[in-house]
Amino acid sequence: MKLHSFGYLFGEGVRSIFRHKLMSFASIGVLTACLVLIGASVLLTVNINALVGGAEQENEIIAFLDDFEKEESEAKTAEIRALLEKIDNVDRIDYVSKEQALQEEKDRLGEDAALLDGFEENNPYPAHFVLTVRDLTTLSATLEEISSIPHIYRVNSAESVTNALISLRSTVQWISTAVFIALVLVSLVIISNTVRLTVFSRRREINIMKMVGATNSFIRTPFMVEGTMLGVFSGFLAFALLGGLYKWLMGSFDGMNFTIGSFDGMVPFADLALPLLLGFLLAGMLAGMLGSVSSIQKHMKV
Repeated sequence: MKLHSFGYLFGEGVRSIFRHKLMSFASIGVLTACLVLIGASVLLTVNINALVGGAEQENEIIAFLDDFEKEESEAKTAEIRALLEKIDNVDRIDYVSKEQALQEEKDRLGEDAALLDGFEENNPYPAHFVLTVRDLTTLSATLEEISSIPHIYRVNSAESVTNALISLRSTVQWISTAVFIALVLVSLVIISNTVRLTVFSRRREINIMKMVGATNSFIRTPFMVEGTMLGVFSGFLAFALLGGLYKWLMGSFDGMNFTIGSFDGMVPFADLALPLLLGFLLAGMLAGMLGSVSSIQKHMKV
């Protein structure tokens, strides 16, 4: 196709948007709403993954040790550490002695630390290992492995909270996928119906063009341009709306001092802006092009 011909066809596609203002406005509105909902599901998934990732980094397991005689304490502790290091899912291992445990409790009590004076000789706080894991999805199995190690008499972990976070992440991912597929189909139908009305109103013109020898690509291009431009407008509008809403929500959560593990708030929008914008534009363009192609296809045969 020659350049001047493409310029003419492109202009026809753009003019068609303004000739059918009401349908174009409706299409942009519905497609924008679909893209905003798709983007919201993506952002929710990203933040849930960040939340679980933060819990994964900071989730601590405390393995309490039996009391040992002083002469065997160092050897037994080293033996237990070696067994812990053999567990694949264990990431970091920190040892806290009885003396350190007592001092930490004093630090926690602050002004009331005097309540623990005199416990140095008969220290009730056990030595323990503080562990972090690499993968929370196998936490239960990891806890069983740790508990089976000799001289570890109790293991503490926020397993119920962890399982709830993992379940939440899985649920959100499934729902987001379903919402994404459903909204993409709705968007295709809306764009397709909009272009179909335009095609129907120009069906005689299309038939005449076919009879005088116009190629399918010559006839199809303006409609593809129209659908693509509707998708691009919708993509930019959806990005602006979702960006404003997301930043407002970020301000609301920041005021709540919301912190879990290393997750201290929503993922900054700047980190997501470029891929989100590109995704919106690509999704809008594809929806517009596919809707246009499907609408005009049956009129290509005379």
